[in-house]
Amino acid sequence: MSHLAIITGATSGIGAGFARELAKSHSHLWLIGRRREELDALATSIHANEHCECVVMEVNLDDRAALQSLADKIAQEPHMQTLVNNAGYASDGLFHEMPWADHDALSTVHIQATMQLTHAALPVMVKNGHGAIYNVASIASWLPTPHSPLYGPTKAYIRHFTNSLIPVYRPMGINMISVCPGFTRTDFHSRMGVNIQKFYKEKGLMRATTVEEVVRTAMEDMAAEKIVSIAGLNYRFIARLLRTLPDRLLLWITARDKRFQRPPQ
Repeated sequence: MSHLAIITGATSGIGAGFARELAKSHSHLWLIGRRREELDALATSIHANEHCECVVMEVNLDDRAALQSLADKIAQEPHMQTLVNNAGYASDGLFHEMPWADHDALSTVHIQATMQLTHAALPVMVKNGHGAIYNVASIASWLPTPHSPLYGPTKAYIRHFTNSLIPVYRPMGINMISVCPGFTRTDFHSRMGVNIQKFYKEKGLMRATTVEEVVRTAMEDMAAEKIVSIAGLNYRFIARLLRTLPDRLLLWITARDKRFQRPPQ
């Protein structure tokens, strides 16, 4: 029987990790991203190692017409079994100094795309009586992120959105989970100009996880019908701590961080 998995943000990092793992249990993959050459290389690698056919789609999810076209295609796929809403990025700066177009694009990719593709997938899954949706949020969904003013809030939206759907659709056989990674060794930060040799920690509370850890933990947590998946004991501890801290204290800690302070103009 044909089983289809659709992964956004499949070009690299966590998305590519999901693609490699899902290829072991699905006959077809849609690999969706913005960098065609990397998607083609991933598809070739998967096809060489697994009995899985890959369709590469170069789609900018901040383009609402392209997003609608993708949603229409998803709605017509009767064998769709798994959806991974992974596409995402961060834009740094002061909120009022950044162009509105930047905010609109990020919120479209994180919020609109997650909602719209989930909305397109659910009728198929409900009809089939089964399905799985992984919505990739972040440990930052519990944090204020002044340096990237929409990143934390939009990731928090993804987590709350997923929580709102779980009580309705899990009894129908459709499982969902919010994947909330901490720092993970991908090209996410290097593309932002960060020196990853110094940024990623090998040990301690801020130890960076690997893509394989994040994906493996997410799939195990999905099978266990958990609501949130957090890879790494350190990040599970941090998430538990963040849930207990008052907002005022979190804001005070953030305000003390010199990265967010500017001299008077």
